[in-house]
Amino acid sequence: MTFVRRMPAAVVLATAVIAAAGCSSSPGKQGGQATATQARTQVITEMRGLYQKIYASRFAWSQGLQGEYQGCPSSSQSSELAYYGFFDALQSFSPHIDSDMYLQQAKSALAGSGWKYSHEETGTEATDYFFSKNSITLRMAIVPNTKMTGDNSVVTVWGPCFDAGSDATKLQQSSSQSSIALPHPSSTS
Repeated sequence: MTFVRRMPAAVVLATAVIAAAGCSSSPGKQGGQATATQARTQVITEMRGLYQKIYASRFAWSQGLQGEYQGCPSSSQSSELAYYGFFDALQSFSPHIDSDMYLQQAKSALAGSGWKYSHEETGTEATDYFFSKNSITLRMAIVPNTKMTGDNSVVTVWGPCFDAGSDATKLQQSSSQSSIALPHPSSTS
Protein backbone atom coordinates (compact mmCIF):
# COMPACT_ATOMS: atom_id res chain seq x y z
CA MET A 1 0.00 0.00 0.00
CA THR A 2 1.42 3.37 -0.97
CA PHE A 3 0.34 6.63 0.63
CA VAL A 4 0.56 9.73 -1.55
CA ARG A 5 -0.13 13.33 -0.62
CA ARG A 6 -0.60 15.69 -3.59
CA MET A 7 0.85 19.19 -3.79
CA PRO A 8 0.44 21.91 -6.48
CA ALA A 9 2.88 21.37 -9.37
CA ALA A 10 4.62 24.73 -8.78
CA VAL A 11 5.55 23.67 -5.28
CA VAL A 12 8.60 21.68 -4.32
CA LEU A 13 7.48 18.26 -3.24
CA ALA A 14 9.83 16.65 -0.79
CA THR A 15 8.85 13.30 0.48
CA ALA A 16 11.00 11.83 3.16
CA VAL A 17 10.51 8.18 3.64
CA ILE A 18 12.25 6.48 6.48
CA ALA A 19 12.25 2.73 6.18
CA ALA A 20 14.18 0.29 8.25
CA ALA A 21 14.90 -3.15 6.89
CA GLY A 22 12.64 -6.16 7.09
CA CYS A 23 9.52 -7.21 8.90
CA SER A 24 9.49 -9.02 12.20
CA SER A 25 8.35 -12.60 12.17
CA SER A 26 5.47 -12.46 14.64
CA PRO A 27 3.87 -10.31 17.31
CA GLY A 28 5.35 -12.60 19.96
CA LYS A 29 4.39 -12.40 23.61
CA GLN A 30 3.89 -8.64 23.48
CA GLY A 31 1.01 -8.82 21.03
CA GLY A 32 0.30 -6.59 18.05
CA GLN A 33 -0.69 -3.53 20.11
CA ALA A 34 2.59 -3.41 22.06
CA THR A 35 4.68 -3.92 18.93
CA ALA A 36 2.66 -1.22 17.15
CA THR A 37 3.26 1.21 20.02
CA GLN A 38 7.01 0.59 19.79
CA ALA A 39 6.94 1.18 16.01
CA ARG A 40 4.96 4.41 16.45
CA THR A 41 7.30 5.65 19.18
CA GLN A 42 10.35 4.99 17.00
CA VAL A 43 8.95 6.97 14.04
CA ILE A 44 7.55 9.85 16.12
CA THR A 45 10.81 10.19 18.09
CA GLU A 46 12.87 10.30 14.87
CA MET A 47 10.51 12.79 13.22
CA ARG A 48 10.44 15.10 16.24
CA GLY A 49 14.25 15.07 16.40
CA LEU A 50 14.49 15.90 12.70
CA TYR A 51 11.83 18.61 13.01
CA GLN A 52 13.67 20.22 15.94
CA LYS A 53 16.81 20.51 13.78
CA ILE A 54 14.86 21.81 10.78
CA TYR A 55 12.95 24.34 12.87
CA ALA A 56 15.95 25.48 14.96
CA SER A 57 18.02 26.06 11.81
CA ARG A 58 15.21 28.31 10.49
CA PHE A 59 15.01 26.13 7.37
CA ALA A 60 11.35 25.15 7.49
CA TRP A 61 8.31 24.65 9.70
CA SER A 62 5.05 22.74 9.82
CA GLN A 63 1.95 23.10 11.97
CA GLY A 64 1.74 19.42 12.73
CA LEU A 65 2.77 15.83 12.39
CA GLN A 66 0.23 13.19 11.42
CA GLY A 67 0.64 9.45 11.61
CA GLU A 68 -1.12 6.18 10.89
CA TYR A 69 -0.53 2.47 10.45
CA GLN A 70 -0.46 1.14 6.89
CA GLY A 71 0.48 -2.09 5.21
CA CYS A 72 4.17 -2.97 5.12
CA PRO A 73 5.61 -1.80 1.78
CA SER A 74 7.82 -4.89 1.49
CA SER A 75 5.24 -7.52 2.41
CA SER A 76 1.97 -8.82 1.01
CA GLN A 77 0.91 -10.20 4.42
CA SER A 78 -2.15 -8.32 5.69
CA SER A 79 -0.88 -8.57 9.28
CA GLU A 80 2.46 -6.88 8.41
CA LEU A 81 2.26 -3.13 9.11
CA ALA A 82 4.51 -0.10 9.36
CA TYR A 83 3.85 3.19 11.13
CA TYR A 84 3.85 6.18 8.76
CA GLY A 85 4.36 9.79 9.82
CA PHE A 86 3.75 12.92 7.73
CA PHE A 87 4.70 16.57 7.88
CA ASP A 88 2.23 18.33 5.61
CA ALA A 89 3.37 21.58 4.03
CA LEU A 90 6.87 21.76 5.52
CA GLN A 91 7.15 25.44 4.59
CA SER A 92 10.42 27.28 4.06
CA PHE A 93 11.02 30.22 6.41
CA SER A 94 12.45 32.15 3.44
CA PRO A 95 9.99 33.31 0.77
CA HIS A 96 12.91 33.85 -1.65
CA ILE A 97 14.22 30.36 -2.50
CA ASP A 98 13.80 27.92 -5.37
CA SER A 99 13.96 24.11 -5.32
CA ASP A 100 17.78 24.02 -5.62
CA MET A 101 18.19 26.31 -2.61
CA TYR A 102 15.56 24.30 -0.74
CA LEU A 103 17.46 21.06 -1.45
CA GLN A 104 20.76 22.54 -0.23
CA GLN A 105 19.14 23.72 3.01
CA ALA A 106 17.43 20.33 3.43
CA LYS A 107 20.74 18.49 2.93
CA SER A 108 22.39 20.70 5.53
CA ALA A 109 19.58 20.14 8.06
CA LEU A 110 19.62 16.39 7.43
CA ALA A 111 23.41 16.21 7.83
CA GLY A 112 23.06 18.13 11.10
CA SER A 113 20.66 15.42 12.29
CA GLY A 114 23.04 12.58 11.44
CA TRP A 115 21.70 11.64 7.99
CA LYS A 116 24.22 10.66 5.30
CA TYR A 117 23.54 11.30 1.61
CA SER A 118 23.38 8.03 -0.34
CA HIS A 119 22.28 8.59 -3.95
CA GLU A 120 19.65 10.08 -6.22
CA GLU A 121 17.24 8.72 -8.82
CA THR A 122 15.75 10.95 -11.48
CA GLY A 123 12.12 10.43 -12.38
CA THR A 124 9.86 12.11 -14.92
CA GLU A 125 8.44 14.68 -12.48
CA ALA A 126 10.85 14.65 -9.55
CA THR A 127 14.30 13.62 -8.41
CA ASP A 128 14.49 11.35 -5.38
CA TYR A 129 17.35 12.05 -2.99
CA PHE A 130 18.23 9.22 -0.61
CA PHE A 131 19.83 9.52 2.82
CA SER A 132 20.58 6.94 5.50
CA LYS A 133 20.99 6.94 9.25
CA ASN A 134 21.87 3.66 10.96
CA SER A 135 19.43 1.15 9.40
CA ILE A 136 16.95 3.85 8.35
CA THR A 137 16.52 5.27 4.84
CA LEU A 138 15.13 8.70 3.98
CA ARG A 139 13.86 9.63 0.52
CA MET A 140 13.21 13.23 -0.46
CA ALA A 141 11.48 13.70 -3.83
CA ILE A 142 11.84 17.24 -5.14
CA VAL A 143 9.93 18.68 -8.09
CA PRO A 144 12.04 21.31 -9.88
CA ASN A 145 10.89 24.89 -9.28
CA THR A 146 12.90 27.87 -10.49
CA LYS A 147 10.51 30.49 -9.13
CA MET A 148 11.61 32.26 -5.96
CA THR A 149 8.40 31.49 -4.08
CA GLY A 150 9.60 30.01 -0.78
CA ASP A 151 9.06 26.34 -1.37
CA ASN A 152 7.40 23.77 0.82
CA SER A 153 7.35 20.00 0.95
CA VAL A 154 5.50 16.99 2.25
CA VAL A 155 7.65 14.68 4.35
CA THR A 156 6.65 11.04 4.71
CA VAL A 157 8.37 8.74 7.17
CA TRP A 158 7.91 5.05 7.89
CA GLY A 159 9.65 2.73 10.24
CA PRO A 160 10.41 -0.97 10.24
CA CYS A 161 7.63 -3.38 9.46
CA PHE A 162 6.17 -5.53 12.20
CA ASP A 163 3.65 -8.33 12.46
CA ALA A 164 0.58 -6.89 14.18
CA GLY A 165 -1.16 -10.26 14.16
CA SER A 166 -4.91 -10.10 14.75
CA ASP A 167 -4.61 -6.40 15.73
CA ALA A 168 -3.68 -5.33 12.16
CA THR A 169 -7.19 -4.43 10.99
CA LYS A 170 -7.99 -2.46 14.13
CA LEU A 171 -4.70 -0.54 13.92
CA GLN A 172 -5.42 0.56 10.34
CA GLN A 173 -8.76 2.16 11.29
CA SER A 174 -8.98 5.95 11.50
CA SER A 175 -9.25 5.78 15.30
CA SER A 176 -5.56 4.79 15.37
CA GLN A 177 -4.48 7.92 13.48
CA SER A 178 -2.64 10.60 15.41
CA SER A 179 -2.00 14.30 15.03
CA ILE A 180 0.66 16.17 16.99
CA ALA A 181 1.01 19.97 17.05
CA LEU A 182 4.50 21.31 16.39
CA PRO A 183 6.14 24.64 17.19
CA HIS A 184 5.64 27.06 14.31
CA PRO A 185 5.72 30.82 13.67
CA SER A 186 2.70 32.88 14.66
CA SER A 187 0.47 33.95 11.81
CA THR A 188 0.88 37.57 10.77
CA SER A 189 -2.66 38.19 9.56
